[in-house]
This record gives sequence, structure tokens and C-alpha cells, in this order.
Amino acid sequence: MFLDNLSEEQKNLFIDLAVIAMEANGSVDDSETALLEKYCREMAIKYRDKVQNNDCDKILERLRAISDDATLKKITIEIITLLYIDNNLADEEDELLNKIQEKFQFSTHLMGELIFVTKHLMLSMSFAQGIICRY
Repeated sequence: MFLDNLSEEQKNLFIDLAVIAMEANGSVDDSETALLEKYCREMAIKYRDKVQNNDCDKILERLRAISDDATLKKITIEIITLLYIDNNLADEEDELLNKIQEKFQFSTHLMGELIFVTKHLMLSMSFAQGIICRY
């Protein structure tokens, strides 16, 4: 939804972060894979489900260095969506969100808002999909 304006470097870092997020709880759900494919299409890049850099701290630090706050919020919303797409937030995924909050220097209030808004966007999209399929 928010990824089409990322630079090439941001796109690659985002995909690495997304793959790390997908694998954080030790299993990858089909809905997570489908969303990663959608992200790649949105960014007009080739699909990949392997990381080029598996150092999450370095990925987050580099994203912070090359991105403005609005872009970091957009990236965070998309990662939150990926983590919640299977309707289950594992402890490892929650730890990742805490790390993102710390590295991106988001306040607890802002991170709470991003999670709240993202979950409501997901619910609204689910309702809209139900209406579309029903009528």
C-alpha cells in the first residue's frame, strides 16, 4: 500500500526485513507468503523469500539512516500487516516490533497508534472483501 515510492536500497532492505518478520516465529504461513509476493509486485521488484542481509539490527539502522520519518512509518505499517496477517502475534514477532520501535526511535505512543491503525485497516479491508464477494 505504501511501498511504491521507496528507493531501490529501501526496497531491498524492506524485503530483507519482511522475510525476517515472516520467519520470526519459526513458521511461514501461506498468507504471509502471499503478502510478500504482493509487496514485491507493488515495488516492481523480483520476488524473493531469502534475505541478502540477515542482520536485523543493521537493516533497521540503515533504514533509519536513509529514510525520513514518514517512510519509516510506512515501512512499519507494512511490517505490522505482515506480522498480523495470520491473526497470531508470536512472542518473537512482538520482540521484532519492539526492536523496530527502538531502532526507528518511535515513542511507545506512536508505535501503539501504528499497530492500532494497521489492525483496523486490516479489519476494514476484510469487511470490504466480504461485501465484494457477497454481492
